[in-house]
Amino acid sequence: MGLLSSILQWCALLPKFLSLLVANLPPPPTAPPRRAVHRPRSSSVRHHGPQARPLPWVALRDNYVVTSYSGHMHRLPKNAMTAGSTNDWLALGLGQKHTNEEQTEHYVVHNYVLHNPFSNRSLPLPELDAVIVQDGSFVRKFLMRSTVDDFIAVITSNRKHPLIVFQRGKGVWSPEPWAAPYTYLIDIAFLDDKLYAITTAEDLIPLDLALDEDGRPVVAMGTRVIKKSLCYDCYELLTTFDEEDDGQNEEEEDDEEEEEGEDNDLACYTNCSDEFARDVEPGNITVISRHLIESHGKLLMVRHRRQFHPDGLWVTLKVDVLEADFSTHDWVPLTGGLGGGQALFVSMEFSKSVSAPCGEVEEDAIYFMDTRDVFNMKSATSSPSKFDRGATWVFPPEYQL
Repeated sequence: MGLLSSILQWCALLPKFLSLLVANLPPPPTAPPRRAVHRPRSSSVRHHGPQARPLPWVALRDNYVVTSYSGHMHRLPKNAMTAGSTNDWLALGLGQKHTNEEQTEHYVVHNYVLHNPFSNRSLPLPELDAVIVQDGSFVRKFLMRSTVDDFIAVITSNRKHPLIVFQRGKGVWSPEPWAAPYTYLIDIAFLDDKLYAITTAEDLIPLDLALDEDGRPVVAMGTRVIKKSLCYDCYELLTTFDEEDDGQNEEEEDDEEEEEGEDNDLACYTNCSDEFARDVEPGNITVISRHLIESHGKLLMVRHRRQFHPDGLWVTLKVDVLEADFSTHDWVPLTGGLGGGQALFVSMEFSKSVSAPCGEVEEDAIYFMDTRDVFNMKSATSSPSKFDRGATWVFPPEYQL
């Protein structure tokens, strides 16, 4: 019996022993030196939950995607600028950098493509080119409902085309120019087959997507699920008025053309999730951003308050996570966690809920791209993240299974 007990104890300790042994093995001669920050030795011992998946990659703004923790750089197509992402796909703007008279660099996009850095597959997006490239606006949010052949929704920086919905090869839908509340939308998320949008006032608006009899995309706005602002109470009337007033005179049309240049000047403020906080001391730069995320069949809104540090870094001040209650028509704060078995990856371009704990991803944690920190929902504290700062997250195919 004593021998059997000893064997069982050894079998129980064997996985831990092997993990410690592998962690201390020298790297192969052809491999680059490993840094301890990439794979902490304790991480190989403490995670016994689901099989670890590769960590999300980080897409930089220009030309590269970084493999998290290893730091390996994957080159994107030539002259590419990251405009957005959904899961394992990137929306890239292809163009050139230009320098104006003030020696300020800006990027001029000639066309957009979908690019998968894992399969190295690229697909043209002529529907997006036709609307965005011509008017000089840019992409705020790019979101695919499922596959590359399904509906794609885009929030833009232009008030004339604040929201675009299209299917590749089947045409484009966009609301009437300057139509409320589309000009106030700051983020979107799919729940089942329906698209939902939030405004800076934290209204939650449902949008039904379909194809008309000619196979072209159409969008129907539903009644607000959550109403926080009275400013948009007449948006249905405004939309109807725009439709009935198609016979505007030429003078008004000329005025609109003159205002188009002003729209481009205001592009950095239109449909933007970032809002400058008003309750701060002079000299402090504090920004509040709001992010809509589908998680386990529910809609969550993350309210992220951050401040610009003199060292050139953004620091998280406060994080609120709220769940949309469709019965009470209100946002319900989550306290003490995210509701079980999940973590959030948040960026301005794309946010995603993933199962956790799993590998290096901790349960009830929110990984912020802009501040490079991790917020723990249970302890309500932030700590530095090991992820590089970039434009958006890119999730390996394993996350789509």
